[in-house]
Amino acid sequence: MIAVDMPTDAYRRQAWERALLAGLLLGHFLFVTFRSLASGHPENLLWLSHAATLIGGLGILFGHRRMVCVALVCLLEGHLLWISDIVGKWITGTRWLGVTLYLDRADWADWVQSMNHFLAVPALLFTAITRTGVDRKAWVSAACLFAVLAAVSAFLPAESNINSAHRVWEGLDQTVVGHLNALPPALYVAAVVVLNVIGSFWPSNWLLYRLLRRFPATVEARG
Repeated sequence: MIAVDMPTDAYRRQAWERALLAGLLLGHFLFVTFRSLASGHPENLLWLSHAATLIGGLGILFGHRRMVCVALVCLLEGHLLWISDIVGKWITGTRWLGVTLYLDRADWADWVQSMNHFLAVPALLFTAITRTGVDRKAWVSAACLFAVLAAVSAFLPAESNINSAHRVWEGLDQTVVGHLNALPPALYVAAVVVLNVIGSFWPSNWLLYRLLRRFPATVEARG
């Protein structure tokens, strides 16, 4: 008789968790896709937040370490700032940063479209801790991804301002980075890319690697 290895309870649980987390992220991207196409604004899919949600969902589904880490590095700082801004509004009535001002005129579909800000980072972080570990060079791929998205977005209508490729995002324009708006278009896009790399992607990658490197998944990934 040939022995057949049956899936263990742990294996079944991991498969269920992976399917659930991937389904949340990929389901959200599917909603954004349908809504963007239906509204005649397919360019909304080029937002880094949506692109990284798609990459992260696929990374979770297939257990792909680089995809999970790139998505996490792309989203960590931006989504945490977004959450702190909206939670501050709920608690104090004011936004300390102002990056969620657009939600003052949001309908239910806008809120659903923004739900990846609450879902993506926890799902990716859980996956990195328990399964994939952290790729210490993920920031390089994140930088390349954003550079491509920003360059393409620069050719889109200025009113869409995808990835802040034409002007600093509403709210942030009241901070010191608002001075970037005075730069010529090409220099402005380059400055936005560099600012995201040195102010978000690299420090996020460094912090994640430092904090998670002792977890079993990261140790195994390092070999």
